[in-house]
Amino acid sequence: MRILPFVLCSLLVLSSYAGQQEIIESSIRFEIKNAGVTVEGSFSQLAGTIEFDPANYPKSIVNVSVPSATINTGIGARDAKLKKAEYFDIAKFPSIRLKSRFFGKATEDNAFRGYFTLTLKGVSQDITMPFTVAKEGDHFRIKGDFTINRRDFGVGGKSFIMSDEVTLHINLLLTDGTKSLKKGSPLPPQSEHSRNIDSLNWIFLKP
Repeated sequence: MRILPFVLCSLLVLSSYAGQQEIIESSIRFEIKNAGVTVEGSFSQLAGTIEFDPANYPKSIVNVSVPSATINTGIGARDAKLKKAEYFDIAKFPSIRLKSRFFGKATEDNAFRGYFTLTLKGVSQDITMPFTVAKEGDHFRIKGDFTINRRDFGVGGKSFIMSDEVTLHINLLLTDGTKSLKKGSPLPPQSEHSRNIDSLNWIFLKP
């Protein structure tokens, strides 16, 4: 079973060169109409894994979440109500997760379509989010919007004065993962041992 340490070692090497991006800024806002009035709110403390390269978008990965307790509409009493079981039930479902399935290219420059699984209040549903990517120095600015039906996730019960549709706006500033990849320490000179590991990579990790 000497093959197993080689495989584990190669996995560690690959993961250290994955190009994961740091989240510099994040804004997750939502809008919903209640009794004919638009209510705005936000979530904060986005965390997780983002590896998005516009030049290699099919292999990009997103797996992030926000604590549901960070909901903020600017009115404390309303926020307290939204944290209860009828709405976000933060005691039972402490996080909201967005995980990528795959990405596609839109016709406009720097525009993409992300296909994700959104998990909210214990319910998972596939959603599509069009988004744009713009360079800001050594960073990427990603902006996207998508709409969900709150009833699909059991949020807000059967209220008839609150709209079913909720629109979410995502605005992220990320480090350039491709630059961090290029600036990383070079791989050690290849030896007979490392060539054996490369062979194992091909056998066990090929697409």
